[in-house]
Amino acid sequence: MIKTKLLIVWTSQDREIALKLPLLYGSVILERGYWEEAHLMIWGPSIKLVAEDKEI
Repeated sequence: MIKTKLLIVWTSQDREIALKLPLLYGSVILERGYWEEAHLMIWGPSIKLVAEDKEI
């Protein structure tokens, strides 16, 4: 089975989770050839974290 498209749904407002899971994984999956296309959906509490934390 060829993995072509991935949707990462990020729902946590926890900063450590953001840095270790959706952002870290999302930054390497394409260059390593795990998937051909990927999208990151920011949903719910994670929206507040993105709006308030400049590093994120």
